[in-house]
Amino acid sequence: MRARLVMVAMLLVAGCKGGQDKDGPGPKSPGPAAAPGHPGVPKVELASALAADDSKPPLLVVIDDPRPPGANEKIVEMAVHVAVARSWGELAKQDPTKGAKPATVDQAYKIAREAQLLGQPPEDAWKHVDEQLADLAPASRDDPPPPEEEDRPDDGADESGGTGTAMALDEGKMGKKDAERAEGQYKMQKNPVAQGLGGERGPLMRMPPSRFAHDDGEPTRLADVAGEVKLDGKLSPHPIAILATPRTNAQRLALAIAALTGALVVEHAGVVRPLRLDFTPGRDSALVSSWIEVRAAKQGFAVEPVPDTPIEVSDAKQLAAAIDKARVARNLPPNTPVDLLVEPDADAQRLVDLLVALDAAGVRLIGIGAAPAAGSDEAKRRGHRNPTIAIGQPAAQGDLDKSEIRKVVKAASPKVLACYTAALAKQPALAGTVQTQFLITPKGKVARADASGVDAAVAKCVAGVIKTLQFPKPKGGGSVQVNYPFIMRP
Repeated sequence: MRARLVMVAMLLVAGCKGGQDKDGPGPKSPGPAAAPGHPGVPKVELASALAADDSKPPLLVVIDDPRPPGANEKIVEMAVHVAVARSWGELAKQDPTKGAKPATVDQAYKIAREAQLLGQPPEDAWKHVDEQLADLAPASRDDPPPPEEEDRPDDGADESGGTGTAMALDEGKMGKKDAERAEGQYKMQKNPVAQGLGGERGPLMRMPPSRFAHDDGEPTRLADVAGEVKLDGKLSPHPIAILATPRTNAQRLALAIAALTGALVVEHAGVVRPLRLDFTPGRDSALVSSWIEVRAAKQGFAVEPVPDTPIEVSDAKQLAAAIDKARVARNLPPNTPVDLLVEPDADAQRLVDLLVALDAAGVRLIGIGAAPAAGSDEAKRRGHRNPTIAIGQPAAQGDLDKSEIRKVVKAASPKVLACYTAALAKQPALAGTVQTQFLITPKGKVARADASGVDAAVAKCVAGVIKTLQFPKPKGGGSVQVNYPFIMRP
């Protein structure tokens, strides 16, 4: 039984190795890190930005690294320190990194999640942190599995692990501490979210935006993580609190938050608490279709209801008005998320300052990520309206396959888009569906074409495009009547 549990633990550790980047080696775990010292935390000016949590702090993950994340760096191997504090008051007065242990993001995540599954207070989990770090050390990935125990006569005991009965019976032989570790590893095996950072969320390293780029040229949302501002200040239970030094690189911090989904610790007038921004693993920022971006440059900000013309802002105090203007420009609801995208040279203090400014501006859903590099495809997708047309499903009467009709119409879509783009120059809010009706002759030509909807000039232009199309000859020598919609969005 014990050999089986050891094997499970090794498999959990090995599971993270599969997410390594093939493009080149990243920093080796645990990697170079600043020596533990009192890190300080970013300061905020508004007490209302703090969470109201007075319970004990969870496991602390300390990040002190001013470098922007490397192109091939694996976030799971980011060097951090883990520490513990008995209370938020102690955290405000004492050095939280005194006695902190060097670790990686993935190691910290596994230790915290195991403690959470066992219901252990952070102080109790801390007692075993040296052993856990040793178990999760990179060298253990290359260790051969332990030999299986010799077969023994069946004594009737349940070793399936399904009820934990065998674990309880083994406690006397293993010792209480080992039994607790085994139980935690068993629960992690049954809980895919807890099997390290390669579980539910996939390998947690930044993917190139092109991986998620839309075929129609629409911008991709670049937020690595999204959070909700809790107006009552009560965060969801978190196994981790993140202490980032003010100098820590903001893009690196954003990725760490995405990996750990931990509360972000700040200070106000000597009081240390997390921000009231709640990051939860279940929130998938990639599924949002409309959002506003605040791109923080060295000087000022660009506020854009993506995609549209950006609103230039010089002061964070002007963010609220600019965000309201952006919502109105695209008729977006008040709960539209706002993404804060930071440049590579931004630090954690600047990131926190802007998160607090967005909270004060009334934003309730906030994403965090890296600003698109100047000249990149993603940068080019922004800064201007990007009108699109979506081709609907045709309704056809006659002997010509719909896929053949769609192929010809899709090839003409750039000309249809040009009809729409020309009209947008005079009517920026123009949108809707153009319904077309046309007759394909036995020779594949279009005998007549009519269109209606959106705007008379647009409909006439689209009908003209359809009239020029050449289709395959219908089978049987008959004509084909087609109804075809085009959905247009500015």
